[in-house]
Amino acid sequence: MKLEEIIIHIGMHKTGTTSIQRTLNKNLNNSSFAYIKLQNPNHSKEIFTLFEEKNHPSRDSIHNTEIEKNNALTEKKLIDNFNQNIDKKIIISGESIRGISQSGLINFKIFLEKYFKKITIVAYIRSPKGYMESALQQIIKDGTSSFNLNTDLERIYPNYRKFNQFFKVFGRKNVKLWKFDPKIFPNGNVVLDFCQRLGINMDIKDVINDNESISKEALSLLYIYRKFGPGYGIGPNAMQENHKLIKILSSINGHKVKLSPNIVNNILTKHQNDIKWIEDILGTSFIEKSQYPNDFIDSEEDFLNIDSSTINKLKDILQDEVSANEFKTQSPEDIAKLIHILRKKNIIK
Repeated sequence: MKLEEIIIHIGMHKTGTTSIQRTLNKNLNNSSFAYIKLQNPNHSKEIFTLFEEKNHPSRDSIHNTEIEKNNALTEKKLIDNFNQNIDKKIIISGESIRGISQSGLINFKIFLEKYFKKITIVAYIRSPKGYMESALQQIIKDGTSSFNLNTDLERIYPNYRKFNQFFKVFGRKNVKLWKFDPKIFPNGNVVLDFCQRLGINMDIKDVINDNESISKEALSLLYIYRKFGPGYGIGPNAMQENHKLIKILSSINGHKVKLSPNIVNNILTKHQNDIKWIEDILGTSFIEKSQYPNDFIDSEEDFLNIDSSTINKLKDILQDEVSANEFKTQSPEDIAKLIHILRKKNIIK
């Protein structure tokens, strides 16, 4: 007997997906819905690897035998989850599912049709400006130590027409796209909005918020560390150390990360047909009132000019680790040294 419905949440990136995944994985207690339990709350990797074509470039790094072994385990876990929740609607969530090729999506659909009467694809759509500003933060967090805004923003532009392959494979009526707009969400919270749209009762106290944005000042410090210090580093503890460092720097408040209007407008003009395509589907516009601060980001140089108040906040965090007479120059090299002291002070062993 086939189950009633499976709901596949495919992001987008930078639309609160981690909060949605962590909340549903831990706190979904509903007689009508079940969240798939795989290795992680984010199902991206396992779903992508299971259904993407074997000759896809992203799969070359793992030996084929290991891939097939992991895929067999993933498939078994999925089927076990289905069998354990035959009276519920099933939810899968992974923003990287959006990157699966059309042939991989066909594989995914064929598999799901064996077990479900209805397949629904859902996603939040973020404005191009907001998406690029958030994605720029992410590439610096991930370790980039140099960039050119004109070329890098082109690389991280969201390319909305990727959703067209979901229309082709699953049918337009089965793909629901929602504008990401916290101003209209319940309590401004995307998790509550997501649950409300699906018919899930979720109390605000059960929401796990995972806000990854940091101030422009904190991001500037991190970028200087990437460029003039050891950077991301290597070794088994590098990821943990960097997560800890980012969390500490996030305590430095300041301005939001806002891109130069000239750079943004160049990107928007180049991709105006793509933007118009998604706006027509959503039935809304991404045009925003221009409210740019005086310290908007126009080039790499804007991340290298740190004011003294931000340096003092950094020294306050370090407390007695740095004397008042040390690192007076405020050069990028000295700032990077300060941040490295902070990293080592809080190293995760």
